[in-house]
Amino acid sequence: MVAVMDSVAIYRQGLLALLESAGIESIAVDTAAELELRAEVTCVAVVLRLERDWELLTELRARAERSVVALVQSFDPPTVERALLGGAVGVVDWRAGPCEVVTVVRQALRGGTILPPEIWRSMIGGAADSSSVSRTELSWLKDLAAGETVSRIAVKAGYSERELYRHLSRLYSRLRVASRTEAILWAQRAGLLAPSG
Repeated sequence: MVAVMDSVAIYRQGLLALLESAGIESIAVDTAAELELRAEVTCVAVVLRLERDWELLTELRARAERSVVALVQSFDPPTVERALLGGAVGVVDWRAGPCEVVTVVRQALRGGTILPPEIWRSMIGGAADSSSVSRTELSWLKDLAAGETVSRIAVKAGYSERELYRHLSRLYSRLRVASRTEAILWAQRAGLLAPSG
């Protein structure tokens, strides 16, 4: 079942009608707390218009084990990447046609992601090759993706925390990413980590 979250009632009702007409059971949900009470929901379609909607995306990632489809107003690479980093597994332009919206939701229900080639190429353009990551570095990325702290990884690897931070900083530079989250997303895109969620 898909929960639809949007502050604009007419758009929310339209999404519900679209999903129902495609044979996808759906309900309207207003808050993340209300969503927690709905165990039957496996996917959330959330429209991201305002900053508070983006905060909701972050809250959904932190509180629920559900796939999230983000419908965004600006379907450009930085916005799509922000939605993916925020926890969405699918991103679609909120002005997209019915077939496209349904396809992205169905793919999210299956645990997959669909992105147009131009968005994908833009997001990975200039990225490092996966062969540039050593087995040790890959184990660090896997530990980080699993929620391990740098301190615990350092102890396991036999480094001081400061030394491991330096190693990770060099790895991030090589991967052309700016943060731990971006490095984990890069590793997932490169097929080095199992998809989350």
